[in-house]
Amino acid sequence: MTDLVPPLNDTQYCDFWTSMIDLHFQVDVVPKPGRPSRQQQVAKLDEELAQLEKAVVIAKEQHHIPSRESDRWASLVGVRFGADLALRPGESLDIYERRIANELVCLENAVALAKKRRNMLSTASRLPTDVWSNIFLAVRDIWPPSWRHLLREPSVFDPGYAKLLFICSTWYDIAISTPALWTRVHYQIADSSNVVPTFIQRSGTLPLDLHFMGYNAFPNISAWIQPSTLHRISSLSLEESERDQLDELARHLVPKMDCLKELNISLETSEDPLLPPEFLCETRLLRLGLNNCALAWDHSLFNSSLTQLKLSGYGPDDLPPAAFPSFEQLANVLARTTSLQRLELVDVFPIGSDVRPSIVSLPSSCRMAKFEAKYCQMECLRLLSHLTVPLECTIDAVVLAREDSNSEEEYSFAAPGTASFNTDWDPEDFDSGDSDYDSDEDLADWRYDLEDHRRQYGLFDEDDPDATEEELESRWLDDWYKQRREHRRSKWQRKQGAIMARWRKWNTQQAMEVAVKHLYRSGREQRDICSPQELVVSPDGLHFHQHELPRSEWTTFAGYTGFPREEPHSPEHDGSTYFGVSSHYQDYRKPKEALSLSRYMLFTLPAMHDVRALSISRDAATDMKHLWDGDFVKSLSAVRRLGIDAGGGVELLKALATVDERMREMKLLPLLEVIHIHVESRDQQQPNFPEREMKALVNIIKERRRMKRPLRELVVDQSMAWQSMWENVLKPLVLVTFCDFRRVAINRHR
Repeated sequence: MTDLVPPLNDTQYCDFWTSMIDLHFQVDVVPKPGRPSRQQQVAKLDEELAQLEKAVVIAKEQHHIPSRESDRWASLVGVRFGADLALRPGESLDIYERRIANELVCLENAVALAKKRRNMLSTASRLPTDVWSNIFLAVRDIWPPSWRHLLREPSVFDPGYAKLLFICSTWYDIAISTPALWTRVHYQIADSSNVVPTFIQRSGTLPLDLHFMGYNAFPNISAWIQPSTLHRISSLSLEESERDQLDELARHLVPKMDCLKELNISLETSEDPLLPPEFLCETRLLRLGLNNCALAWDHSLFNSSLTQLKLSGYGPDDLPPAAFPSFEQLANVLARTTSLQRLELVDVFPIGSDVRPSIVSLPSSCRMAKFEAKYCQMECLRLLSHLTVPLECTIDAVVLAREDSNSEEEYSFAAPGTASFNTDWDPEDFDSGDSDYDSDEDLADWRYDLEDHRRQYGLFDEDDPDATEEELESRWLDDWYKQRREHRRSKWQRKQGAIMARWRKWNTQQAMEVAVKHLYRSGREQRDICSPQELVVSPDGLHFHQHELPRSEWTTFAGYTGFPREEPHSPEHDGSTYFGVSSHYQDYRKPKEALSLSRYMLFTLPAMHDVRALSISRDAATDMKHLWDGDFVKSLSAVRRLGIDAGGGVELLKALATVDERMREMKLLPLLEVIHIHVESRDQQQPNFPEREMKALVNIIKERRRMKRPLRELVVDQSMAWQSMWENVLKPLVLVTFCDFRRVAINRHR
């Protein structure tokens, strides 16, 4: 990235052209009464500028203006390039051409000054500098530098937001005088040492936000992290890195970095994922993210200053047991992080064989806890079954239930998190082989094997006959350790295989029931006074809201949409709970019958007498159609608002019109007042409310009116307003309101 030419100012121009521009390009930014308006000034200056540019073009081509040109600027240029700059006696042709070239440069600068004066009348020029600075900062966040890789052509670097500097001198001045614009170093430019002085100088003394990417390149860490900048680094990220790149970063850091508030590290390989104990041991971070790497669970970075914590991994097949906490270790970490507001765990859950695991309590400050399991489904469900949640904390849990290639049953290596779950395996009993074995017992074993080998075969190296006794012992020790590691790793992997085979026998449905029931009923303290008020149901998602959603957020969608998942909606941190399950981590796929949350899991919940609003997706309505007259429905007697999808709820609508003639009351949802009708977000055709559902809806209105339980309102998705039956059939019977509900699209294959 190179610096632009310094911004133009009047002192750079020749006196003649400067005076001409001052005379003919006068700008009245705040017009006074009786003076030309802003629009009139713009029209006049545009005409002047067009004449000036035309004269410049002719001057460049001919170095003089024909005498027949009559407009002002053509005459001025003609005189200037004619008599004023004529070839002088004794002057060489080279000197004459240099004078003409210099005059052309001055004339071009005059055109630039004229444009600058004219642009002072634009609407954008009236914005204060600080407003432009904020706009530039917003552009920086959405337009990062990047490389465009074209087929059979060299890659092209796109500087992103830095293109703002090339628009005009005013923007250039604002950009380089906005230090905050230069504090974020994107990974696409972090490996270039040429831009280091520019960013460090222009950012002034503000904190720096450094992003390094290790994938396919070695970031220039030493150029950015210097003694002079160490105290300014507030955010540091190293993504997709190798272990040697992480070690390089650690060498440039110091234990205590008071300015550092955010750290994100992601390892691409996991041969040695544990960070050293002394790593930033005296630093108090606010946000910490570790992917495929880990700290010791008693590390000082887990302290009371931490507000956000994200731990993710690739599962136990790729990480050693030391990278996973026990229930007790996780509970201790959360007990120390007393200011934690957001927790995310992705395939990093407690492992072990505790028959009665410790209860894990989230800090009282926590407002959002997310749990995602692609590989560690059993561990995730087990943790959810032993979780205590603060009253105002929102829970978001998603489990990927994979399909067993050897069986038609879908399973997730899950087991109920109760005393019935038991295995004799413990990570302390079998090490993965990644550790160094230098305990007294290991050293004794090594010494015994060494002496035995010496007695039987001697100790020598054919490739190095001059090696000393100490060197031979050291080499023999390395080989011994290598064989010992391979033996222990093989033993550990065999044990893991046996454990996995045993886990598969557990019923995934039962495990999920335990987790969902715990989250709904006993996962929170004071559950008796904070029962959910709204329930949103999909086959792959259950959403319990502590308070009813506002009308703009009414939805029938609570499903899982892939990793990462789009939020179905963004409720306030009110203690809502989301639980999702899917059989594929990218495409939307409805779970098989055994794991359908709307078919089985929903009915395992305790009585829901406090639920005031119920919304059901199209697939969920199909799953539940044979259950509308069961005991489950009786527990929803307090529901006053119902949400359905067009095209999937005819059985439900028919059930809503059923009357218990003996009791003289509606059988289903007797207090129902409002029905809101949505469009299923995967529909590709024009939204349409089917005629048979319309007839069922009319029957509901009539029957409920007869039973003195009339519907108060129908709220319909705006996209179906084109159908005439709303106006002709339903509006005479009930209030019909159209609403542009927030659409939540289900992710396609990425």
